[in-house]
Amino acid sequence: MIYIQTPYKINNVNSFIPEGTSDYTNENANNLLQTLQINGITVFDLRNIIIKENVDHYSLFYRTDHHWKPEAGLWASWQVSKFLENEYALDMERELLNPILFSTQLISKSFLGSQGMKIGLNFIQPDDFSILYPNYKTQFILLKPSDNLNLNGSFSDVMFDQKKLLNVDIISQNYYGAFLFSGGPLLQIKNIVTKNTNKILIIKDSFANVVIPFLSLVVGEIDVIDLRSFTGSLETFIKEEEPDIVIIMYNPPADYEIRTQENQRNNRFVFD
Repeated sequence: MIYIQTPYKINNVNSFIPEGTSDYTNENANNLLQTLQINGITVFDLRNIIIKENVDHYSLFYRTDHHWKPEAGLWASWQVSKFLENEYALDMERELLNPILFSTQLISKSFLGSQGMKIGLNFIQPDDFSILYPNYKTQFILLKPSDNLNLNGSFSDVMFDQKKLLNVDIISQNYYGAFLFSGGPLLQIKNIVTKNTNKILIIKDSFANVVIPFLSLVVGEIDVIDLRSFTGSLETFIKEEEPDIVIIMYNPPADYEIRTQENQRNNRFVFD
């Protein structure tokens, strides 16, 4: 099992928060990672990679939204696959995640995120929104039981809800929700053409929605669970599906208390 820490929009170096205010999100995340490591859980902190590689932290994020961009998701998928290769000697075709192998569809000045909605169009311009597509042959099967969705096709066919990308109304559209069809309780993705035979379970929030499509390019099978809406037994699911690796990937604003809900069906584990 691996806990992967995705970055918070505010970093510790140049926070840009108003004078006299404080934000302890990254500090709380640090405390969580330290506790996990003390208890023998493998941790991979993408925030440290951002610092080590001198990546422009704020370029990873939308100006008007709390989420990061698909370019950041591609970068993160490369970092995660590199970590998995080094940590577990997995055979992954990481060269397929090279940005030069992707085309970009740019929808200019079209995305007003959650933070921009609070401020309003009179005070801020919308973000550009981009979709990245690999320039090589791909074929996937994607299952989303909650919507009776069963897709078989290329990367662009199964990783994006194309209907959401056709909505030009800035106020009502949610382009970020196009990734992985807005997620859901359970998604199951199988890469038909990859040489990789590993199976990974990812327990996540919405930040992983722009990472998983790219990571799927180099992993045989990925099951995806969002515990905010998943009503089954996580323990039973793991026993039945037998993943090689379980990844928990969360953004720091999450409340990290993990507890067993005794009054919930099958005593499933919940991130509050």
